[in-house]
Amino acid sequence: MLCISRVEFEGIYKQAKQKELFAAIIEKGYSFEELKADMGKMQEVVDSVRAELIKNKEEIEIFVALFGHLGMYPKGSKVCFILKDAIDPRKTPISTLDDVKSSVKEGSITDFGIMSDDGLRQFQLKQYRNKLTTDDLFAFIEKKLNHYGKDLGNTNLLVLLQSEGGDVGDIDFEELNKRIIGTGIKSEMEVLVSYNEENKFDVINVVYPTSGTCRKERQTEFQWYDEGR
Repeated sequence: MLCISRVEFEGIYKQAKQKELFAAIIEKGYSFEELKADMGKMQEVVDSVRAELIKNKEEIEIFVALFGHLGMYPKGSKVCFILKDAIDPRKTPISTLDDVKSSVKEGSITDFGIMSDDGLRQFQLKQYRNKLTTDDLFAFIEKKLNHYGKDLGNTNLLVLLQSEGGDVGDIDFEELNKRIIGTGIKSEMEVLVSYNEENKFDVINVVYPTSGTCRKERQTEFQWYDEGR
């Protein structure tokens, strides 16, 4: 595995994405003063860049690991990826976002991991774009669990809500927890549901084996840049 600290990874991501951000700002004709004064305009630019990002499976996995998940863990935790068998980071430097994407092993049950003082947690990421209802979300999760014989070993299932219609408030997460327990999962994995709450918070709901919620203030790419840079 390749494990990278938050500071190192943010540097890699910033270097790769700053050109796209600046190009989007120029295209829309905004100044940095306007963006800092108007969160709506800032979000408009960020969304235009993310619209392209989410078309790329590898990039969305990296983005979710860095921005949506790493911050939920103690300071000093690292993002980890399983490397292709032929890649040895001691011999092949991995210093750019393209390096990371080209080095990560495809087809692994683990899309990314978080390494903390208490060990490694592994995650498989699935994007959910269907209706935001308890029934539809449960059907989606059950289908994914059945695909793996209800046993993902030590890998946790992380579902990213990306539906453009409906309200997350229509999902009964406690009921979802009861239904997932009823499927007869065979491993000690967790099932988690992640989503953006009004562009203010990143939220992760644990829906198996227990039920609970963790939220943190949302970080955007613009928090990397000072005025005038």
